[in-house]
Formats: sequence, structure tokens, C-alpha cells
Amino acid sequence: MPVNKKKKYRVLIFIIIIVIFMNVIISAAVSGDPFTALIPVGHMGLQMAILFWSYIIGALIGVLSGFLLTPLFLIVHKKIIGRKMIYGI
Repeated sequence: MPVNKKKKYRVLIFIIIIVIFMNVIISAAVSGDPFTALIPVGHMGLQMAILFWSYIIGALIGVLSGFLLTPLFLIVHKKIIGRKMIYGI
């Protein structure tokens, strides 16, 4: 029975998520520290605020860079291929 590529990637991503989740649980259980070692801050509220704002800033950077770089990529693609294609830009 053939396995398609999407299923392979889904299984791989699921395994990676489980490994990371187990790593966080085991490291918290061993050290007894409820804070993650990713952000070395001693206060849970400050750690949550840093994570919250980093998600928002990361999303804004992604949206703005995609909004600005997509037309540039299309222009470069049009110049490299050299065909008379219409991209709608």
C-alpha cells in the first residue's frame, strides 16, 4: 500500500511535536522549575508577555515581508524566464 508524501510529512511533524513536548515535560519534572529555559526570566507573567508579543511581532514581520517581497520575486522571475507572461502586478 503506497504512502503519499503528505502523510509522511504529517507523521514526521507529529513525531517532532511529541518529542519537543516530552522534552519540556521531562526537563520540568527533573529540574522542578516551572519556567522554560527558552526565555530566562524569573516571573511567569513577564515570560507570557514576552511570548505573546513575540508571536504578534513575528506575524507582522511575516505579513509585511510577504506583502513587500512577493511583487519583487514576481518581477525577478519574469526577468529571468524572459517570457511574455502576465502576472497581474
